[in-house]
Amino acid sequence: MKPFHCGLVLPFFILASGCSLISAGGGAAEKVKVLEYTRYCSQKGCPDFVLSLYHTGHVTYEGKAYTSLMGTHLQQLPEAQWTALKQSMESANLWRIPEEFPISQYYAPVTMIRVFEGEYTKTIRGQELPYELALLVSQLDQITNNGGWKLIAPPTYGLPKGTVPNLLRIQLQANVNFEYWQSKYYEYSLAVVKNIPDGNNFWIFRFDPSRIQPLAFKELLDIDPDVVKSEFEKTNK
Repeated sequence: MKPFHCGLVLPFFILASGCSLISAGGGAAEKVKVLEYTRYCSQKGCPDFVLSLYHTGHVTYEGKAYTSLMGTHLQQLPEAQWTALKQSMESANLWRIPEEFPISQYYAPVTMIRVFEGEYTKTIRGQELPYELALLVSQLDQITNNGGWKLIAPPTYGLPKGTVPNLLRIQLQANVNFEYWQSKYYEYSLAVVKNIPDGNNFWIFRFDPSRIQPLAFKELLDIDPDVVKSEFEKTNK
């Protein structure tokens, strides 16, 4: 059921003056979230992200895995696009439609949308979506794919400051060929950067952290019998 608004029933993306979370000067406006959009699926390679809309028309994209936009990115939607999006959100009737829609394809992505209004939240998920909701999802996908993003927070992956998340210094067993060994991890785009000429089969490798979380990859290396030891590269800072 749609939440109550200080005596006024308004579309969820409009904040009534008596209930607004915005400061008098408007400085907190960007923090008023109205919608989150993501997709998830059971198969490897599905983009892991959260797209968040704020009532000023600002949008953030937090890329977590299998996306070229890793970290947190920001953009301001053009007024016409933001107006059209608000109209689609109202047409989708998000506060009144069911929370669950059919999920019939195991390997296909599942859409999940959360809407916010004051202290109220609602989560909607499914694959077989009604037309108005599918249209809204299409507009959200267009925002994601159209570019114009500004990186505001690089991903940290839970690593200490000064760690290079996509570079590993790896010592292989003496009898292991590095080219053969790196082919085991082709799905993570593992590639040699350079050899460390100390005679102990030390190498620096690069991999794609959008395909596997750095700590998860380090765990794989820790149990690999061909690896003597591995550690992340550090910056000079």
